Amino acid sequence: MNILILAALSKELDPIQRYLTPEYQNQKHVHLDFLKISISFKEDRSFIANYMTKNSIQLVINAGTAGALNDGLEIRDIIFPSKYINSRSSRLSAGELCIQFNNSISQIPSDWVQCSLYTAENAIISESEKQAVALKTGANTVDMEAFQIAEFCRELSIPFCSLKVISDTADSATVSIFKKNLDSTIDKLKKELKTLIDLFLIKPEYMKNNG
Repeated sequence: MNILILAALSKELDPIQRYLTPEYQNQKHVHLDFLKISISFKEDRSFIANYMTKNSIQLVINAGTAGALNDGLEIRDIIFPSKYINSRSSRLSAGELCIQFNNSISQIPSDWVQCSLYTAENAIISESEKQAVALKTGANTVDMEAFQIAEFCRELSIPFCSLKVISDTADSATVSIFKKNLDSTIDKLKKELKTLIDLFLIKPEYMKNNG
């Protein structure tokens, strides 16, 4: 199974790649690719499309950090988005984006938070903007790339999902909180990402067709 992991920051992607590569290097039934993308994913579409075709990518995972839009989420919470929302209020569901793996998704750990993820065009760094976005969209978390990648993968009929870790509070303290917690949040994310990949690899239909 060929899996492509996309992240917007080198400080997110590099630790993930260093951790996951040796975990799967001796497993012939899985191959992982890792690519850094632009934060908004606006400049990557042609390159990524060609890359996925050339490498026969069967699943795309967007891994990275997200900000909390409500007080019920805590730093280092693991988020498995159930819905993706953009600034035009368009919505995509995890079920439709990764329908081939819905059986695997149903088995994700109970301590992961399944909630909606809003993809902002610009960083949210004020309490007033945070409240406005949460009220308008009903989203619980925010990032800057997941919706665009999800929409892109849907157009290409490539299964997509995302795994995020809460790194900040999407308000005036965001920058300092993000920098303070980045290492510890990514350390947790990379380990939970292996859990997710392992769930996809034991998908009954996949194992039946691939031995």
